[in-house]
Amino acid sequence: MEDNKLAKSVASYAPSPFYVNNQYVAGYYDPGMMPFDNSKKYTYHELIKFCRYFYDNDTIVGTVIDRMVDMSMTRLRNRKDRDNPEEGVEYYNKVAEYLQPYLKIMALDYFLHGMAVPEVTYTTMMGNKVDKTLGRKRVQFPDNFWVRDEEFIELRRKPIGTDRAVFVKIPQEEIDFIITKGNRRDGTVDKEGYQQLAREYPSFVRAVLNGQRLFPLPNARPIYRKLKSYDAYPKPFLQNALFALQHKYYLKLMDRSIAARASELLRHVKVGSDKFPATDDDLKATEAVLANAAITGDRVFNLFTNHTIDINWTMPPLDALLNEAKYMEPNADIFLALGFPRILAVGETLRSNSSDSKVASLGPISTLNDLRDAILIWIEGLYRELAVLNGFSWYPKPFFSPIALQDVTSLTQLAIQAQQIGAISKDTIAQLYGSTYEDEREKIDTETPTEEVTPDDNNQTGVPEEQQAPVGDGLQQPEPESQVQQPSNSYDKRQGR
Repeated sequence: MEDNKLAKSVASYAPSPFYVNNQYVAGYYDPGMMPFDNSKKYTYHELIKFCRYFYDNDTIVGTVIDRMVDMSMTRLRNRKDRDNPEEGVEYYNKVAEYLQPYLKIMALDYFLHGMAVPEVTYTTMMGNKVDKTLGRKRVQFPDNFWVRDEEFIELRRKPIGTDRAVFVKIPQEEIDFIITKGNRRDGTVDKEGYQQLAREYPSFVRAVLNGQRLFPLPNARPIYRKLKSYDAYPKPFLQNALFALQHKYYLKLMDRSIAARASELLRHVKVGSDKFPATDDDLKATEAVLANAAITGDRVFNLFTNHTIDINWTMPPLDALLNEAKYMEPNADIFLALGFPRILAVGETLRSNSSDSKVASLGPISTLNDLRDAILIWIEGLYRELAVLNGFSWYPKPFFSPIALQDVTSLTQLAIQAQQIGAISKDTIAQLYGSTYEDEREKIDTETPTEEVTPDDNNQTGVPEEQQAPVGDGLQQPEPESQVQQPSNSYDKRQGR
C-alpha cells in the first residue's frame, strides 16, 4: 500500500537555464567558481584577468574607465619655438595627427592593466608628401602602431635604477603556427603569412623552432601607472575595487537566482481527496493534460473530471530581489576605490544638490594629468627618435589641449581678466578653445587683408580728419574753479623768485 502511494506522488526537477547556459561564459575566469579573495596574494597576470572581466561586465567600471579615457585624450598639439628652424614643423604635426586615434588605446591599457607597451614601425616615403619644406628628401614616417597584450609581457627589475627589463612571452597559438608552418588551431592555413614572417624575422622563427619562448624587448618604452619598490609590476587601476566588485557580483547572482525561480514557478497539483480518492487513470489523465499544455506552449488549459483537483503555486520570497538598498554599499566602495565621483560618471547624484561638479573634478583631474604626462614623455621620446632617423636638428614639445571639466564660459571670462593684468599669456587662453596663439595669429593675419589708405581730394596726407565738434550756439560753459588751469610759476622759480 505504501509503495502504491509513493508511486502516485511524482515530482520532476528541471535545472535552471541560467546555470546551464551561463556556466562557462564568464570570459577569462568564472567569478563564481574562482572568486576574488582579498586576503590572497595574486600575481600581476592573475590580477589583470579579474580587471578585464569586471571592465567587460560591470556597468560602473566600464563607464568610469571609458569616461576617463575620453576626457583625458584631448587633441595632441605641438608647441612652436621661435628659436627653432621651420624645417619639419608640418612633419611633426602630421605625426601628431597619425598618433591621435591610437592614444585612447594606450590610455585604456594604462587604466586596465596599469601599464601600456606601445610599439611603432616606420616606412620610407618622399618628404614633400608630408612637409613641402622637406622637398624630395626621403624621410622615415610612422607606418604601424599597436599596443602589446600585457598578458604576455613579463618584467624584471634591474639592479640599478627604477627601470624594468621588458620581455615578451610567445603565445602558444603563435608557436603552433610557426611549428606547423602556417597551420592554425581552427584549421585554417596561412602559408603566405608564415612565409612573410620567416622572410622578415628569420631569427625570431629560428629561435621559436629551437625552443625559445621568452624574448627581450630592449627598445620598448612602457608607460607605467604606479611602480612599487617591492614589485616588478605596476599597480592596476581596478585593484582596490576588486573586493567590492566581487561582493556586488554575489548580490547580482542572488537576484538572478531569485528571478529564475520566480519565472519557473513550482506547481503542485493534487488530484482527489479523502472523500473522493483518485485512481491511477485519474492521475494519468491529469498528467497528460498538463504535459500537453506545456508542449504546445498554452498557458490556459481545461480539466474535466468528477474528482477534486487542487492546483497551488509556490512563489519564492521576492523581498531581497526588490530591495535596491543592498547595492548602495558596494557601489559606494567601487566609486571610492576608483576615485571618480558619481556626478561625472552619470551626471547625477543619489541626493539632489549634494555635489558640485567643479569640486568633484579636482580628484580625477590629478589622475588624468598623470596619464597625460606619462604619454607625453613617450611621445617626446618618439619625436626624438624621428629627429635622429631623419637628420632633423630639433623636435617640438608636444602637449594636450586642456581637459574640459569646468564651465568653459566662466573659465574663459576669468582667463581674459587674468590676461589683461598680465597673469597669464594669450596662448593659455587659446588653449582653452583647443588652439594655440600662434595658429590664431596666423589665421587672423590671413583673414585680415592689408588695405592701403587712399587720400581724397580734401585730405592729401591720407590721415583721417578729426571728428568735428557738433554744431551748437557758439557759447562755451565756464569751467569750474577746480578745473581752471592756474598759470605756471616755473619762470619765477628759474629767476629765483
